[in-house]
Amino acid sequence: MELQQIKTLRDTIENNITYYTEQLNQFPRNDIGLIPDTVKVTTQYKTAKAGYDRWFKQLQKLNSTLTAKQKRQLRDMERERKQVNRDSENAFIEQNGYSCAYLDKGVEVTASVDYTPHKNPEWLLVDLETRKVLKKGRFCDVAPI
Repeated sequence: MELQQIKTLRDTIENNITYYTEQLNQFPRNDIGLIPDTVKVTTQYKTAKAGYDRWFKQLQKLNSTLTAKQKRQLRDMERERKQVNRDSENAFIEQNGYSCAYLDKGVEVTASVDYTPHKNPEWLLVDLETRKVLKKGRFCDVAPI
């Protein structure tokens, strides 16, 4: 299978996993974060869980068939895509006079644009002149702009 076909298939599978994850996250949880048994017996939960399990097994199966070389190539493609996103975000920020600030325990800290999730899980896009918050998000978002 060609690398682009693998990527397309993997993206499709991951999109379906995301869809079913969002469905599962809508169900209520108890105090310790587990879904109660009363919810687990409903048809809606069973359908969402079955869909998630089916697509997750497909992803496992696909990943187990990939060679080390294919995995490296896919990883490099993803890194390149993320770098292009960071470059375009930085260019937008510089061209429009915006600064990227990070939330650190509720305190706004101005910093350079650095999307390292373990350092700052949230980001703000702030207009320096008006100090107005233009966008707010988490690092799991693909692109803040």
